[in-house]
Amino acid sequence: MLRFGEGPLSDFNASFCRRLMIERRQLGHRPATILTLYGALGAFARWCQQQGYLHESPLRGIPVPKVPVERHRFLSLDELARIWLAAKESRRKPEDNMLILLLLAQGLRATELVSIRWIDVGGDRLFVAFGKGRTQRTVLLSEPAQRLLERRTRAGPRVFAMSTAALRDRLLVLGKAAKVPHVHPHLFRHTWASHFLLAAGIEAIEAMRILGGWKAGSEMLTRYARSVIEEAALSKARAVNLDLFSTAATPPASRPAPDDPPG
Repeated sequence: MLRFGEGPLSDFNASFCRRLMIERRQLGHRPATILTLYGALGAFARWCQQQGYLHESPLRGIPVPKVPVERHRFLSLDELARIWLAAKESRRKPEDNMLILLLLAQGLRATELVSIRWIDVGGDRLFVAFGKGRTQRTVLLSEPAQRLLERRTRAGPRVFAMSTAALRDRLLVLGKAAKVPHVHPHLFRHTWASHFLLAAGIEAIEAMRILGGWKAGSEMLTRYARSVIEEAALSKARAVNLDLFSTAATPPASRPAPDDPPG
């Protein structure tokens, strides 16, 4: 903000704000980055108004930059199988397989997984004591996950003595071995949520919100729903399998003229 100089911030005007965002667009900045810049300029403008330096915001009349909503990515069953096989063949095979199973256990977040304590594990259930926003919830454990946990040596209070960065690195290695690009912990949360909705139907979104620990009205849930509806529509289209091209290529059967005798 030093470029505004001294005085009543006369250089901080609509022309400056518009030019700044155009420059960022020309430099190839992502739409989300430009939107963040717009928000920062807006916050500074509000402060200037509160201090009496400006009568109105220089962003008035400048449209908010649009950020395209990207279709979220999730792993297919084939990709999951390949990652699972890569985990079985890794030198840390029991632990790597356990990490995958727990990440898929109702969409555990990376921070939730590395924070699991042995006192949080009980039979077929896992108590998430350190959820996002200090929330807590209980998730179900699959039988394979239970068996792997039972065989694991209890070397300390936590089940996994690793950081989220170490977890990301581990999954990245497994993804490369399975030839699945850009595998990261949160991708498994996307995968669980998407396959849950595909199996249970879009009406199950409220149950998924509770199980996965999302807030009511979460934008991410809306994105999941949108993607699942699209996926279901594509599956329906494949099931119907209308061969329009072959239909169009086949001429309709000719009918005799009313005055012509049949045969």
